[in-house]
Amino acid sequence: MTNRNPVEIPSAQSLARYGVWFAVLLILFISLLALGSYFAPTIIISGLFGATLIILTHAIIKILAVLSPKPTVTPDADINLWPRYTVLVPIYKEANVVASLITHLAKLDYPRDKLEIFIICEADDKETLAALPAVLQAPFKLILVPPSEPRTKPKALNIALTEASGKFITIYDAEDRPHPAQLKAAAQALMSNPKLTAVQSPLNYYNSDTNFLTRQFTIEYAALFHVWLPFLAKLGLPFPLGGTSNHIRASLLERTQGWDAFNVTEDADMSFRIAANGGRIGYILPPTEEEAVQNLKPWMKQRSRWIKGYLQTWIIHMRRPLAPGGKRGFLRQITLQLTIGLTLLTGFFHVPSLLIVSYLYVFGPPADISPFLMGSFITAYASGLLIGAAGLIRAGKPGLLWQIPFMPFYWLLHFIPALMALYELCVRPFYWHKTEHGVKSSPPPISTKT
Repeated sequence: MTNRNPVEIPSAQSLARYGVWFAVLLILFISLLALGSYFAPTIIISGLFGATLIILTHAIIKILAVLSPKPTVTPDADINLWPRYTVLVPIYKEANVVASLITHLAKLDYPRDKLEIFIICEADDKETLAALPAVLQAPFKLILVPPSEPRTKPKALNIALTEASGKFITIYDAEDRPHPAQLKAAAQALMSNPKLTAVQSPLNYYNSDTNFLTRQFTIEYAALFHVWLPFLAKLGLPFPLGGTSNHIRASLLERTQGWDAFNVTEDADMSFRIAANGGRIGYILPPTEEEAVQNLKPWMKQRSRWIKGYLQTWIIHMRRPLAPGGKRGFLRQITLQLTIGLTLLTGFFHVPSLLIVSYLYVFGPPADISPFLMGSFITAYASGLLIGAAGLIRAGKPGLLWQIPFMPFYWLLHFIPALMALYELCVRPFYWHKTEHGVKSSPPPISTKT
């Protein structure tokens, strides 16, 4: 399943000396592109051709993902002796949702004598602690996190992990509504395939039709969790885990000493730590319903944290780019660029590239913008729209297909959070922007269909 000796991947804590240099180089590169489009457009266009080949390759892969068969329903488990399971639920400033959270977690269909659910709360979060029941009944248990830096989700998870006794570990967020059969499906997948180190369940949104942001967020997640990740899993390639509803073997977490407490996207980081140790990630279908951020300011803060975490993850894993060696090390490196790398590339360069191409198209010498270049851009946009539409259909949300033409406007919004992330990487790399939950107070009951 994994290498006998764990591969040492540095912590994001070591990024303090790299963040500023990375930001300076990135800003310098964007500035050179802008100046070059005016003083040396021919050179810039030659560079754009190279970038276009990458974009076109990515677009073709996304189209292949759309054409791949839809994942089948995870079969019912037939296990006589269920393994012990630990559910980790880190919460912070969640007084308004803890009652609903416990109600939904209590619906998990798993033997109670084999289940422990840790509600992990900061010791100084008095409001949330006051909202919790005076006595948590088994399988629930309260874990208090002493206030100390870094105040991050992975640090809280690591503290709770020291008390976990489960063979498998999963994480849920405060607003999550996991499918009751999800634990059994994950246990069955991991027990039936020793090569799997972790499995990921799809994430859906129960407030998908609130406004433009929630609709686009839903399309984004539908494409990611119902098309892209199943495709990568089918190919046996690593992919960034979601922040919730990922199920991991406890033995792997012991080997890696838990999550990186300083990485603000500990889920994506863990994915490539698993791959560096020779592990594989699978995909199961019972979903988790979540609440999409529905206001622009908190969306930007959440997205800037994600991009900052992707920057941390990319820099850290580029220091051991070919672990664990051989074919799997090469595939890990390719997938790191295909997922984390290209996400960062589009976040930082999508808007500047559009401005530069538009400028060259209007003011550049004749025939500078070739049909191939423009055709590649159109193909890239079309593949993004196509995978979004396919994701909505697979996620059972065809009513949002009318929103597909508006996806490019949503993509453009990512440039500001990208700049915010770059700034924070320099001045407060481990700061965790808290996402507000419970904005939509009455989610619909979770469906028992998979």
